[in-house]
Amino acid sequence: MDQFFDKYSKIPLSLRWLIIVAIPIVIFFVLYFFVYDPKVKELVKKKEASKALEKTYVENAAIRDNLPKFQEEVNILNQQLERAVTLLPNDANVHNLYKQLFVEAEKANIDLLSFKPGNLSRKDFYSELVLDVRLRGSYHRIAEFIDRVGKLDRIVNVNNINFSGQSVQKNETILEMNTIVTTYTFSSGASASAAASSDDKGDDTDRRRSRRRRR
Repeated sequence: MDQFFDKYSKIPLSLRWLIIVAIPIVIFFVLYFFVYDPKVKELVKKKEASKALEKTYVENAAIRDNLPKFQEEVNILNQQLERAVTLLPNDANVHNLYKQLFVEAEKANIDLLSFKPGNLSRKDFYSELVLDVRLRGSYHRIAEFIDRVGKLDRIVNVNNINFSGQSVQKNETILEMNTIVTTYTFSSGASASAAASSDDKGDDTDRRRSRRRRR
């Protein structure tokens, strides 16, 4: 210890003051760069992470509070999708279409004489199915039938109407009507088998006649 003080006493006074001043400065920089600064950076990162978690919590809370509303919107969209699929089904389903037309003809009190499906014609995102249909009844009852067909769940158009075979029954003018009935399907659901079944159905329905007595 005495040797240390002896050596220290031999150092010039200016240099001794420089050492006294330098030691705290060195200690300060060591503590700042190796202790304080890393802690500050870590604290900043934790604050940023905390803000991100808080933002996520607020967003999730908003979703939670509006979940019934979102669910209602999803249900509405599902209903609209079901409606769209009904209007433009994936399958031509000619047999079901024939039954619908036959039922509407019964309700309108006219005879469905002939039902000849054609081939599916592929368009852009949909396919078109054309059917030759022949009916018999009074003008007003045929008009009622066309109105009923226009109100079916799926899209069915009645075009190219031609009247012929006029006769009088029970003081009522009876006409035969030849028309083109057009319906549509999604192209993705249009298949060759559906078209084939349409042709088979046409052969059967062409021989089918309504024998019901008109009221």
